[in-house]
Amino acid sequence: MQQTGRTPERHRDETEIDLGDALLRFREALDRTAAQRAARHPDELDRAAYALLVRLHDQGPGRATDLAAAVGTEPSTVSRQVTQLVDRGLVTRTADPSDGRASLLQLTDRGAHYAELARRRRREVVARVVAGWPPPDRDRLARLLDRFVDDLERQRSTLLDDVTDSPATTPLSPAPGDVA
Repeated sequence: MQQTGRTPERHRDETEIDLGDALLRFREALDRTAAQRAARHPDELDRAAYALLVRLHDQGPGRATDLAAAVGTEPSTVSRQVTQLVDRGLVTRTADPSDGRASLLQLTDRGAHYAELARRRRREVVARVVAGWPPPDRDRLARLLDRFVDDLERQRSTLLDDVTDSPATTPLSPAPGDVA
């Protein structure tokens, strides 16, 4: 029997590299699609504002600070996105009955309709992409993606602390032969 050189450890490493590369390609494809859509439809909501709209649709009224925590961004960023939603008549601000200094954000009827329309459009796009896939493959992808996202969310705080040799935290040193 011929040796392939693929020990279980090496196979796992190669699979993790392949998965990481596939996720990067997935993210790049989403980014390209979003950029092309924004160029064709400049008045459409950006993805970040859309995410807030969907969260309000799914979870009901909430404070901007709660939205910021839920989507993992800074309150000032959410504030700019909320302003975009309010200006378009998709969200209203009302006084929070439990704290008059704070505001509650709530979808308008127009905002709820927009969220439902956008969700339906997203489902149609996904259906087109996987139309040629057998149902068991579609089901398996959905289950595995759910599992991956659940595990990512569960480990997110420790991942942020545990990542070593990150390009974001590792100073660049000159390549061999470069003059510093």
